[in-house]
Amino acid sequence: MRMLWNLFLLVLINVQILNAENVLKIGISSPVGNLNPQGYGQNQMFAQNMIYEGLVKVNKKGEIVPSLATSWDVKDSKIYTFILRENVSFSNGEKFNALAVKKNFDSILKNKSRHSWARLSGLIENVKILSDFKIEISLKKPYSAALNELALIRPFRFIAPSQIPADFDLIKARVKPIGTGPYKFEKSQKGVADSFIKNENYWDKNSYNGIYFDKIIMRHILESTAKVIALKSGSIDIIYGSESIPLEIFREFMSDKNFNTFTSSPNSSVFLALNPARIESNLRLAINFSIDKVALNKAIFYNDNNLANSIFYNFKDKKLDISYNINKAKEILESSGYKIGNDKYYYKDYKKVQLELIYEGDNALQKAMAEILQNQLANIGISLKIAAREPSIYANLQSGANFDMCFSSTWGVPYEPLIMLNAMKAGGHVFSIHKFLSDFSALNNAIDNALESNIMESASLDSKKLGNLQDSKKLDSKTLKDSKVLSVRNSQDSKSFKKSNLDSKKLQDSKLLDSNIFKVLNIIDNDRIYIPLYYQTNRAIAKKTIKGINIGVQIYEIPFWEFYE
Repeated sequence: MRMLWNLFLLVLINVQILNAENVLKIGISSPVGNLNPQGYGQNQMFAQNMIYEGLVKVNKKGEIVPSLATSWDVKDSKIYTFILRENVSFSNGEKFNALAVKKNFDSILKNKSRHSWARLSGLIENVKILSDFKIEISLKKPYSAALNELALIRPFRFIAPSQIPADFDLIKARVKPIGTGPYKFEKSQKGVADSFIKNENYWDKNSYNGIYFDKIIMRHILESTAKVIALKSGSIDIIYGSESIPLEIFREFMSDKNFNTFTSSPNSSVFLALNPARIESNLRLAINFSIDKVALNKAIFYNDNNLANSIFYNFKDKKLDISYNINKAKEILESSGYKIGNDKYYYKDYKKVQLELIYEGDNALQKAMAEILQNQLANIGISLKIAAREPSIYANLQSGANFDMCFSSTWGVPYEPLIMLNAMKAGGHVFSIHKFLSDFSALNNAIDNALESNIMESASLDSKKLGNLQDSKKLDSKTLKDSKVLSVRNSQDSKSFKKSNLDSKKLQDSKLLDSNIFKVLNIIDNDRIYIPLYYQTNRAIAKKTIKGINIGVQIYEIPFWEFYE
């Protein structure tokens, strides 16, 4: 009966599609969630990004640029004054102004402990309305990633003031997802699809010659292979995101004349996490020497991916890397009291070394890597069980440090590295294992030193000067310089940028910032809790007729408003 009901709903969706003007269908692994702008967990970030906007945003190059603020100025590295964009409305017709900004910030700060991973939430001292379209945000002390955090998809995006309850607690409220963004949420059909319709009154639609697709249908398709079948059959038009596209299938589509394939530049890293509370230090070190990244890259990625030697793409350091050396691994184990048993596995104190590697059950890539790592560790004599976990359970196991080994990844621009450093200190996500480190106090001190640098806090940026942000050739040198100063650590080419765009004082500050970040990495490296595996790219496959696809540096963005047919 349930299958018949789902079939009826799919037929109903197809009828609705026929009646729509321009419709794009995409396969997604899970529902978009309730789309609370301050929500985490099951709230899909790419969907929140379709609806909500903030004061600033990150462009495709990783530069922080205007969004609902047209310009800003920074005084004493702590007082930010924003000029707000006029003639902007929320999708329900409510006006966007300083009062709307203030009310949203009051709501965010109501639950600042919930957002403690974002350091800015605890540093905001005051938000003051200066006029209808001018607002001032004062911090308790300088924070080098303040603008980066304001550019995040969550929690610093704005919902219509009417949705914020009297007690400002947006988390407990059942809100309607009403923002200023290019799309509006239409409806959700459990287990079938979510749908969005374009915001006809979107303030920036002319930048895209109008938003082409009237409707976006997001079909719930868990398995990667099922998404591929749906794409080939025409049930969906596009698959977006590397986790949804196994590389061997992506390579097949590269030669299919009916589809186009797209790949971004490297934007983040994938690493293996070893819980120091469950795996002692010498065993962790031996595991580091036991993993053959070259073989992994060849088997999974056909040598297409960049091997990682650091968890941060922009902070590559071969000194932090350990090369595959099975003899060294065995030497470490045997000198630490481990002995090979008759079954060719290591034992210590008469107990077999048995570890578990968990992975997300809907992630085909993680499963494939887990199987290879299982074989590699078996070759040295370490028994590794691999276990699939539902995504929400997986996340809870990570944040609770309830695992032996797991996969994780960095978050890319604008999170890397500064915002992620604060997340490390906050102890969320996989970073929950940091509290077990031998030098936990020194790690937190090094993080504080990096985050309290004054770099990136001195420039003002005016959107009128920027003109068309999609074409940097139109920027004058001063404005482009300011833009890059504000995002010095977002750039994929930060070294060449620093040499040509920063004055001597800022260059000195930048070197100090780099030094502090490397101190953090070295402290973590001493405990060998992370094994960087590869630098990942984002991927998409679309029907040949879909145009306008240009994958930027942000992992969590799908810019539907740029697509057309």
